[in-house]
Formats: sequence, C-alpha cells, structure tokens
Amino acid sequence: MGKLERQLAIWRKLASHDGGVTLRDLAREFAVAKNTIQRDIDGLTLAGVPIQANAAGQTLRYSVDQAPSGASLPTRESGALDPASAPRPRGAPTPQ
Repeated sequence: MGKLERQLAIWRKLASHDGGVTLRDLAREFAVAKNTIQRDIDGLTLAGVPIQANAAGQTLRYSVDQAPSGASLPTRESGALDPASAPRPRGAPTPQ
C-alpha cells in the first residue's frame, strides 16, 4: 500500500469511528510505525481534512470533525489509485 492509499484509508477510518482511533491502532492496522501515521495525519490536516486529536487520559484519539462527503478525489488522483479507470493517452493500450 502506498502513501496516498494509506492516507485515504486513514481518512475513511477516522471518519467511520465516532470515538476516534489511536496512532497505535492505526500503526498496527497498516503495519507501519506510529511516526509514519503521524506524518500521514499531518499531511491530511495540511490538505484540509478536519482532523481533531482528543485526549482520553494519556492517550490521544484522532477523529474527523465531520464525515467526508464521499471521501473522493479528483479524477486524476483517483486514477493514480486505480490505473484501469485513469485517463489514457490517445492510442495507448488498455490495461489488462
């Protein structure tokens, strides 16, 4: 799974869990370090995703302030995730 795919999956995960999710839980799920998840969350925040960190004792639980409307990307970016649906140059062969 690439960085963009992981960030989208994190966004969806945060939007679907009312109580929030910890860095540890996300790191386990995506088999990466907690620092990687933190960088992904920072990147999503910079991109405008309204992520909030809520303290639960000594643990931070991350959630999305509001659910994304469809959590969709523009055609060009979504094509990068699904090569079969990406626009192809004229005369290019169809992917199998």
